[in-house]
Order: sequence, then structure tokens, then C-alpha cells
Amino acid sequence: MKVKTIFSCLTARAATTLLAMMLTTLSAWADDSGKCGTNLSYSYHTSTQTLDIYTENQGSTGSMTNYYPDDDYYHVKAPWKNSRAEIKRVNIGEGVTSIGNCTFYGCTALTEVNIASTVTDIGNKAFYNCTSLTHVTLPSGVTSIGSFAFYGCSGLTTVSIPESVANIGSCAFQGCSGLARVIFHRDATSTSTNIFNNCPATLIIYGPAGSTAESIANSQHFTFIAIGRMATPDFTLPAAMTTVEAEAFAGAKMAVVYIPDGVTTLGSKAFAYCTNLTQIRIPASVTVIPADLLYNINKSQITIFGAPDSAAETFASNAGIKFAIN
Repeated sequence: MKVKTIFSCLTARAATTLLAMMLTTLSAWADDSGKCGTNLSYSYHTSTQTLDIYTENQGSTGSMTNYYPDDDYYHVKAPWKNSRAEIKRVNIGEGVTSIGNCTFYGCTALTEVNIASTVTDIGNKAFYNCTSLTHVTLPSGVTSIGSFAFYGCSGLTTVSIPESVANIGSCAFQGCSGLARVIFHRDATSTSTNIFNNCPATLIIYGPAGSTAESIANSQHFTFIAIGRMATPDFTLPAAMTTVEAEAFAGAKMAVVYIPDGVTTLGSKAFAYCTNLTQIRIPASVTVIPADLLYNINKSQITIFGAPDSAAETFASNAGIKFAIN
């Protein structure tokens, strides 16, 4: 029977208990195992190139040990340092509260990391030069990202900073040469302005207007797009609609328009002559937006709300219209 099938038949509590039991027995089959922090152990399996980090007792919590980089000859390195060029996957189990300094330093083969929701702190140089890492999901409880935490992670293209993050250390994302967009979901006030040193000039930073994120973008000459909140719509299209026909609402007097998810096509001049229009939400599902959608409207008075890297963002950029994500 597949593990997935087993878990689907269990309650959330039972599934968590079973997973904890499985993790605590991993060392029996591991090629390398040992302690890596307070109440924490690790197991490395060469056959799958997977490193598991987990609490030693069910329901307990623990923080990882802080390790040191290779050029520090006097302090302890991560116990899996000899496998750093091989580790492809890391699973950090529930109950782990921190990722220590230099924990995955130089793990150049690492492509996937699963971080438990209990992690609140990511240490200095935690993922330093993990050049194969293409995606990382930061849990909603993370409050601090250390200096040089993701330095040189050239495979990263998008990073989403959760609302819980209050502090980001210096050079945290320095040298992330593939980074295209970073989304700050709230103002991380204790953040160094040099966190994106040596990142592409085309980097787009999203964040609240007037926030530290905007200051960083301005100081390092990156594009900044505000995250905003729409006013209460005075017109919402029907949920079942998929296409807005040409000139469908031309000349209408609405000011705030909400287009629901599911709409895919907007017709020519669909909102032409809507001179009262100030805000319009265009969802990511919309892929067809004609250049004359807002024909004969003062573009300077309009804000388009949409998703990053969407057709709405492209349309706004081409039309010289303010864009915000919501």
C-alpha cells in the first residue's frame, strides 16, 4: 500500500503521530545519522540523496546547532559536510524551530527543501551558495532571515517574504543572479538596504507603498510595484462570465471594477470612455487584454490590481498605468 494512501485514511493527529514515528526510526536505515541540535537528530540516505532533520521525541521542539563555514578552522562544521556535494533534498520536520548558521553551507546539489511550519529563524549563511536551489517556500511563522542566508543561490527566481518576517540581515540574497521578483507581504522594518547586492538589474520588488521594500528598490535602482488594497467595488462582473465582449461596458459610470477569477478574455474597448474609473482588478486567469481596453480614459487616474507576472501587469506596464498586486 502506498504511503500516500495510508495517510489519506488517518486523522490529522494520527497522521502526525505516524510521521513522527517514521522519522524517529529513520536512523536505523540511514547511511549517516547523529545529533544536530537541541532535541534534534538527522539522517542522511545516500540512495535518495535525502537529508532528514527531526525532533527526537514526539511533540517536542528543538533548535539546530549553529555551524561555521569552511574557512573557519577552529569551529565545528555541519556533520553532513562530506556529503554537501551530493545532498539533493532536505526535509525539516515539525518541531524544529530554527535553521542554524551555515547549516546547508555549500550544498551545491540541493534542489528541494521542505521547511516545517514551526521554523521561526533562518540563520546566517544557512543556504550559502546552494546554487541548484530553484525554489524555497518560507513558512508563515518565520520572523528572521540571517545575513548571507541565501547568498549565491543563483537558481532562485522568485522569493515570497511572509508577513511574519520582521528582520532580514545584510546581503541575505546577495549574488542571487537568477532572481526576477521578490514579494514582501508586509513591511519588514529591520531590514538592511543591501540585501539584494549583485542581483539582476531587472529585479522587481513588490511590497507595501512607503515600506522598507520600496526604499531598498529605490536605493538599488530596482523596479518597485506596490501591494495595495482595492476600494470596495461598485461593480463586480458575474462569477460565471469567462469573456467580456467588445465595448461591453463602454461609457459606464463605475469607479471600482472587480473582475472575478475565471474570466479569460477582455474585449476591445470593453471599458472605453469609463471616465470615472479609478481602480480595476484583473485576475491572473485573464490572458487576453487588448491595447484599447481602457480607450479614451485618463490613464494617470487608474490603478490596475493583479497578480505578479500576469497579463495584467504586462498590459499596465505597456500602457503606462500604475499596477499593484492584491
